[in-house]
Amino acid sequence: QQLSELAQQNNQAINVHLGIDTGMSRNGCLVEQAEDLLHLVINDELLKLAGICTHYPQAYDEKSCTEQETVFDQLIEQFDSQLPIDCLIHRANSEGLLYRPAGPCNAVRIGLLLTGTNPSEQDIPLQQVLRWSSAVSLVKNIKQGQGVSYNHLVSVGRDTRIAIIPVG
Repeated sequence: QQLSELAQQNNQAINVHLGIDTGMSRNGCLVEQAEDLLHLVINDELLKLAGICTHYPQAYDEKSCTEQETVFDQLIEQFDSQLPIDCLIHRANSEGLLYRPAGPCNAVRIGLLLTGTNPSEQDIPLQQVLRWSSAVSLVKNIKQGQGVSYNHLVSVGRDTRIAIIPVG
């Protein structure tokens, strides 16, 4: 709805990729929300369904990937008649490209491979074109039980020495 409002304010269509969470538990809508969101996008004159996707958390894990693929492929089949002819269908990241079958997909999202980084244990001739570089900017001691970082996602179990390494 916010994208629709933004498109109306700018009087310009917005391309939308509908992400469906089939197991990554990070990005995308819940599977049971996908059909409603798809209809919201395709029934809005200023929103264009440019893609529909999911994401593998570990493409080398045959069992979990097969489960994800089954759910995603069933949704693609269910939505097929409603998808624009040029709609990108994608589920594979770099690792997925190396380990998983293409399925009903017509696109992949390479990230690590684009930088020359091998996300697998396969022997692939790549030339690394990116290097992360940083330095320790701060070292300090924190007390047992103290929370660290955003939302205190980590709470140290003992007095701990930490280092800050800035990136970005």
